[in-house]
Amino acid sequence: MKVENIISKFGGLTRLARALDMKHPTTVQGWKDRGTIPTRHIPRIITAARHNNIELSLPDFFSIEDIKSGVKTKSGKTRRAETNQ
Repeated sequence: MKVENIISKFGGLTRLARALDMKHPTTVQGWKDRGTIPTRHIPRIITAARHNNIELSLPDFFSIEDIKSGVKTKSGKTRRAETNQ
């Protein structure tokens, strides 16, 4: 996930936090520090991007390697994505 790229597209930590109606940018700072955005926030980020005419696509959030290696579920198990390769 390219967290810094997503933050940059919004114009910085504070602007992304505001676009998501967050009171403080510390949550977004945490995403940047960890290098990942919790998947539950992705739909809100996509909606905020649309409202602000910011172009985001799946590769902004996930690389092919991420998709092939699978996604961790809340229980900690890895669920692999199905591919047609």
